[in-house]
Amino acid sequence: MRARSLATVGSTRECRAALTTAEEALNRVDGDGLGEWISPFDEGALASEAALCLSELGDLRAAEAQARRVLELRVDDRVRSRAFGQLTLAQILVQADEVEEAAALGGQVTALATSLASARVLARLDDLAEALQPYASLAGVAEFLADYDHAQGNAAGSGEDTWPV
Repeated sequence: MRARSLATVGSTRECRAALTTAEEALNRVDGDGLGEWISPFDEGALASEAALCLSELGDLRAAEAQARRVLELRVDDRVRSRAFGQLTLAQILVQADEVEEAAALGGQVTALATSLASARVLARLDDLAEALQPYASLAGVAEFLADYDHAQGNAAGSGEDTWPV
């Protein structure tokens, strides 16, 4: 949280120091004593936070590396967390003008989105669609936007005013 707040105000050196401190603290935790009901803050969670911080600071190369690390660590058993990672990476790729890959990631999340029933994932997917709208003439982006619109239409056709919560 400290690193995120420092990134928000543009304190690059302090943010990077906070990320290093978090990594060191994570390396000292052995995982014993955690309740079964809690999802531990682990390497994937730290990589996710680091990707957001580094993106905020404008270090897109490092942010992309951290976001890709999330996808390596978050496989099929953590679907919602992986979707967040995909959307974070997609937004970073949009900033880096890699819109075709961003659209492909958005398409993967769109295929899962209605089954996740996560308002946060869906809001981030909405943000991605908005960010990609200026590139709608590109084939991959157009395909994502069509799939996205179709998925939204299916949610609306099911009697819901918006995506599921």
